[in-house]
Amino acid sequence: MSETEKAKRLTRFLRLLPIDGGHELVILKGHLLIEEVLSDVLAESLRENNPLGIKVGERMMFAEKLRFAWALNSDGLDDCVWHWLKELNQIRNKMAHTVEPVNIESRVNKLSTEVNKFSKLSHMVAEHRELEFSLAWLCILLETLLHRLRAS
Repeated sequence: MSETEKAKRLTRFLRLLPIDGGHELVILKGHLLIEEVLSDVLAESLRENNPLGIKVGERMMFAEKLRFAWALNSDGLDDCVWHWLKELNQIRNKMAHTVEPVNIESRVNKLSTEVNKFSKLSHMVAEHRELEFSLAWLCILLETLLHRLRAS
């Protein structure tokens, strides 16, 4: 993946991630955008060595993609990143399947805070944009893993 291609993907992510609309919309949209990259990571991971013929399809759920990608690339990202992706999925599921999810804001804030601290760029995050930054950072980490997989 060229630098231009990486820049286009990140630009698309930032363009499609809502600026206004509340945490619910940001989580739902960010989850979908991150799932696209996760699908690419998984497809790339399975490209060379896939004796079971596992296919990454539309019917494969985020949680399944995450488990497979994590198992195949556990050393490709810090464990905390895989855990944050799992937490993002759990938050998204709670929002999508519960009319009034309990403690969801505290879970969103905790996830955002942890990711932003890990990035070491939290001092640069615009006020009230912590969630958007954390999702973009998770996307960047997955894109970086994808780039390494394609380069090998």
